[in-house]
Amino acid sequence: MRRVVALSLAGALLALAVGCGAPTDDQPRALSAVPADLLAANPVTTTVTSPPGSTSQVAVYFFGAERLVQVQRLVEYPATVEKLVRQLFSGPREDEIRHGLRSLVNHGTTVLSASTDAGIATIDLNGAPAEGDGIEEVTMALAQIVYTATSLAGVIGVQFTRNGQKLSVPTSDGSKTFTPVGKASYAPRYAPL
Repeated sequence: MRRVVALSLAGALLALAVGCGAPTDDQPRALSAVPADLLAANPVTTTVTSPPGSTSQVAVYFFGAERLVQVQRLVEYPATVEKLVRQLFSGPREDEIRHGLRSLVNHGTTVLSASTDAGIATIDLNGAPAEGDGIEEVTMALAQIVYTATSLAGVIGVQFTRNGQKLSVPTSDGSKTFTPVGKASYAPRYAPL
């Protein structure tokens, strides 16, 4: 008897739940009440912009003992690869130096331009990317630049040029390439811990 009562009660609850659902229509139908602003010839739109002088927090990479270390910087909104790389080329700040951070990028080199197309940032320099000319110094400087540029959303690789001409750049495995490089090209030796 209990079982019959329980099944009857479950059936009644199921019927009640189905009956409370929204009705379905076989085809579209007109609404009886539409808010006036939706019927206007020029509907209201909202655009979100950042106020003049606002900033974006970005990541820039310097070297600690042997690995890259991420530091946060503020750049004028919107953040671009060029703004990030210029922050990198400005070098570590005094407090960052006191914490053992250093940079191997050539502070005498100017970033002529940096643009992004299809996820690849093209960074055009007017000189050598590294302070020193040894393969280790150059590779470390390139790792800094690549990690900094690819920290921006949507950027997956970097093509290096000098005065508009493609550069052959070393990777951490000792090979050289004229093609774009990404974090994986430097991760085995320099990725942040």
